[in-house]
Amino acid sequence: MILVVLGGLLVLSGAVGGVARLRGWDPPWVARVGHSWSEAGYRVSGICSEFSDWLRLGR
Repeated sequence: MILVVLGGLLVLSGAVGGVARLRGWDPPWVARVGHSWSEAGYRVSGICSEFSDWLRLGR
C-alpha cells in the first residue's frame, strides 16, 4: 500500500513538473544544476580517457 502511494506521488510530481516545463516555468537553479552535471560528466570522461590510455600504454 505504501509503495502505491509513493508511486502515485512520484507520478503526480512528474506530471506537475512536466506541465510547468511546458508552460515555460524554469527556475534559475535548474540551469546551474544542469551546467554542474555537464561539467562533472566532462571531467569524468577525461579521467576515463586518461586511465584507458594508461592501461593501453602500460605506464
